[in-house]
Formats: sequence, C-alpha cells, structure tokens
Amino acid sequence: MDPWRYSSEGISIALRVTPRGGRDDIDGIETLANGRSVVKVRVRAVAEGGEANRAVTELLAKALGVPKARVKILSGVTSRLKQVAVDGDPKILGETLRKVAGENRRRRIEMTARIIDGKVIAAELRARVAEEVARVKREHQLTPGLAVVLVGNDPASEVYVRSKHTQTQAAGMASFEHKLPADVAQADLLALIAKLNRDPAVHGILVQLPLPKSIHTETVINAIDPAKDVDGLHPNNAGRLAGGFAALSPCTPLGCIILTKSVHASLEGMNAIVIGRSNLVGRPLVQLLLNENATVTIAHSRSKDLPQLCARADLVYAAVGRPEMVRADWIKPGATVIDVGINRTPLADGKTRLVGDVAFKEVAEVAGAITPVPGGVGQMTVACLLVNTLRAACAIKGLAKPGV
Repeated sequence: MDPWRYSSEGISIALRVTPRGGRDDIDGIETLANGRSVVKVRVRAVAEGGEANRAVTELLAKALGVPKARVKILSGVTSRLKQVAVDGDPKILGETLRKVAGENRRRRIEMTARIIDGKVIAAELRARVAEEVARVKREHQLTPGLAVVLVGNDPASEVYVRSKHTQTQAAGMASFEHKLPADVAQADLLALIAKLNRDPAVHGILVQLPLPKSIHTETVINAIDPAKDVDGLHPNNAGRLAGGFAALSPCTPLGCIILTKSVHASLEGMNAIVIGRSNLVGRPLVQLLLNENATVTIAHSRSKDLPQLCARADLVYAAVGRPEMVRADWIKPGATVIDVGINRTPLADGKTRLVGDVAFKEVAEVAGAITPVPGGVGQMTVACLLVNTLRAACAIKGLAKPGV
C-alpha cells in the first residue's frame, strides 16, 4: 500500500507536500517552541469531520513512522487543508517530507493525464460520415440535406454557421443556408420552418441559437418536425431520449459520449457525475449515460458537497459555465474528465483567455484522461450534427441506421 495514501470505507485521502520556491525548506512543516512540529497536509476526503480526521491521523502516523497517539489534528484551515501536530524530531520529519515532496513530483509526471484530442476524434468521425454519405448516395440515390437558419448578424453565430456549411459540404451533403434579419417577425420565421419541414431535400433543420428576444425560442423549436430536429431539442426527441427510446440526441452530449468512449470501450457500471442541468447539455447527457448503463449523479452550481460528489466519480462532466470551477482536489485519481465549458477570462493586458469549467493544468496531474479547452468537446459538436443529419435522412427514407 502507498504509505502516503489512505483508502477505507469510502474515505480517500492523499498527502501532498511541495518544496517552497524550489528550495529545500518545506512549506508543510514548522517547528514549535515546545519541540513539537506542525505538519500541513492537503487532504482529499469523501468523508468529513471526525471520519476524515481519523483517517488523516492514521495515514500520517504510518507515513512518518510514529504512534497515532503522537499525531493530533490542530485545525482545518479549509475543508481540505489540515494542520496536524506531530511529536517528533523536526529534522527527521523534515527529511521525510522532503523525500515525499520529490516523490510527489515524480508521481505528477507519471500521472499526467492522457489528453483527449477532440480535433483528431472529430476528424475521424467526419471521415466516417463522409464514407456513409457516399454509400447511401451510391446504393439509395439519397443525398442528406441540412438547412441552417440564422436570425440576425451575431459574429460568433455567423462563424459557427459558416463552419457548419463548410463541413456539411465536405461530407458530401447538401447545405442550405437561410439568413433572416434580426427584426424578422416570428410568424415569418415559423413560415420558413414549415416550408423546410415539407421540403423533401431537407432532412435536418437547425435554427441557430440564441434568437432575438422578440422571438419565443420554445415556439420555434416546437415548430420543427421532430424527424428533422438534428439539434435534438424538440420535446418529442427529449421525451424519447428520457424514455430510453431511439431519438436524435443533442450534438454536444453526443460528442461527450463519443469522447468518453475513446478512452473506455464500455461505460457500464461506471460512476459518472454531470455538473450542469441545462436542456442543451446536462439533462440529455444524463440520459445518454443512463442508456450506457452508467450510474449517474446530476449536480449543479448549488449542489451541496460538490467536491465530495465528484471525488466518487470515474467520469466527470463539467457543463456549468463557471471558469475553472472544478479543481484537482475534486477529482478521483485516474478519473476521466470531460470539460464542456467555454469561458473567456480577462488577462492583465486587456486581452482574454479561453478556459473551460475545469482547472486544466492542475486537474491533468490527477486525472487519467481529460479534454482540453479549446480542442476538446467543441470540436465534436458540428461533427455530431453531421451524424444526426445522416441518421435523420436514413430514418425519413426508411433505411437502416447508418454505421456511425
């Protein structure tokens, strides 16, 4: 057993000691006037209070080679940082802790997470879609068609729509763009959707969100033919997904599952936590995980004991929209972490930096696999849109489900 880790009855604790500024002296130890030493240890604990303190005491005593009676919890600086008094020779304790600090550095190198490259996986998925599109064209004279509706001239939305158009054509599909002014009447938008619903060349309809405040988003989504709802947001598709039936799934959650399966062939029996409960990501992702026979916890920014909930999970999905909220001491060693967040944070020079909901650098030292931001989940969204369009086209024409 690793002398610097403790695991028993649901409690998991790890000590981490780091030299200060690269020098030999240790942040984690301070000699008191009475000859005792105070050791500061960082604690990863599922349990709290007395149970966690008991585990820390037992772990420190074993690691430092002293009786448990000579180890005493003085205080918890935070819920995860303890001050512990240890009776012992400060010099010997210092040497022990310096040795552990070096071992921690080595382990951090060894445990650096595998980076899940969304760009590569998305490219592979698009290539498979293109192969299937070529097959259905050849065998069934069917060209899948995607119609994208953009209301207004939001720069970010325009970039996204252009990307969809380019990738749709590259996959061999037909791409139809419909740009409407920001002040378009809701009735006119609904009339366009009704026309696309009837168009036999269109198999997928996507209305770019967000819409102007003058338009009721739910009404627009409900107007799309569920068979052509490649965003997977229509109540019919959401209900079928919740019931475990075949349905068009929202693209981002579908991408999360594909990324996870690039690491784990099967998710059956794995403990997963989804942080975020939006209709676009969190809720459908929970349903997709349940369909994979994972054991799922759904949480959000107001969940109590969120770090402890995460510490139990083999799979962590962060989709809460808070920059770098998920920290290293939330993560079970070796867990797979999928970061859905996209946040811009200000820099000192007035520029911004793109970050996810996960503190990537520190979490990568603990996790077994992790998606970066950018370059992770975002790469999968359009690729999964192509998958849904192909699936919708085959279903509408009464063909077998394609091989993607």
